Amino acid sequence: MKVKAILAFMMFLAGLPAYGQGGTPQDYDAYVAQQRQQAGSKYTYSQPAVALRYRDSLGLSTSQISQLYQEVQVIKTMKNDHYAAHGRSMDTRDYESARMTQILTPAQYDLAMRYKNRTKAMSAAGEAWDELVLRGQTTGLTRAQAVSELYEYYVVRESIYDRYRHDLLQQQAALKSHFEARPAVLKLLYKSRKNPANSTAGGGYNGQN
Repeated sequence: MKVKAILAFMMFLAGLPAYGQGGTPQDYDAYVAQQRQQAGSKYTYSQPAVALRYRDSLGLSTSQISQLYQEVQVIKTMKNDHYAAHGRSMDTRDYESARMTQILTPAQYDLAMRYKNRTKAMSAAGEAWDELVLRGQTTGLTRAQAVSELYEYYVVRESIYDRYRHDLLQQQAALKSHFEARPAVLKLLYKSRKNPANSTAGGGYNGQN
């Protein structure tokens, strides 16, 4: 009953009449099928799917490829079953990292997560550089070198988040160690944020990177 109530509310948000409120059983069934399909498609962004996308670069063996395909199907089933039972998507990231740790070598896993996070890391690096420019803190720096160092920091940081989803204690320890080894350009950015004279008011920066 609870799941139907949730779906009825979601249909309302989508502009569709719920079953029993002007909507037909066909409307309800079609909406449920559509939402299940959307939830099921999310498995394509899972860690195993990313590794398979870059199988050649990772040098995956036939056995590893087979195991990863199996995991993609497992994750798809988990998400679909969870959505059918609860009306919402399932977060499988802790399961994914636990299985990836068992299937891939540390080097392969690291490279896979670098591929996964490179766009996000490059965006963060570019934003950090723009903030340094706005704060007037680029003396003696070149954009290419600074962005390269920032990118490396961010791509490793995001990869740590992904690799240790199943082990939060190890994740926090790895993040702490990584932060302590942050590059000088990032230390400069953090220091400048504490200086009122370097305000970025109106610049749209929130100091989250």
